[in-house]
Amino acid sequence: MSHPILPWRPEDTAARHNWRRGLHAAIAINLAAAVALFGAADALAAAGTAVPAKYDPLHRLRGWHVLGQDVGALLAAHPGLTLLADDRELLAAAHTWMARTLDLRQPGRGVGGFVTWGPDAAGRMDWRDDPSLLTGAAGVALALLAAIAPVEPAWDRVLLLSPRDPRREG
Repeated sequence: MSHPILPWRPEDTAARHNWRRGLHAAIAINLAAAVALFGAADALAAAGTAVPAKYDPLHRLRGWHVLGQDVGALLAAHPGLTLLADDRELLAAAHTWMARTLDLRQPGRGVGGFVTWGPDAAGRMDWRDDPSLLTGAAGVALALLAAIAPVEPAWDRVLLLSPRDPRREG
């Protein structure tokens, strides 16, 4: 007997039910595997067994809450303290560029030992003396001073780089 209106035959309901059961079983197995994989280190640690970092898929994320609490305590104890970066890659880049800036200093050349790559008076690209704030020695000096000074630099507001508005602080 044919059923032209129904997209499946009524006798296929058992096969459909088995397909759904298989889907539910697959989802349950995957969830159990994820819990076992990502929760095993915590469960073993609670039982007193240490898991080597190479077997822990979350080892790069562990310990950051302790660091965050320590940094938070320092910021609370020193209200004027400036947090340079909350991203370790950004902080590493800032450190690298500060060291590179000091390495680029050439005593006896330029302004304070720093020269800038840019167009000269004739429009040719060349190393030149540049005392300006944005691209020259004054900007280098302020950046280096900000890196070592115990007070927060305010000159970054001139370039609209400061996230804080001093008018709203009180």
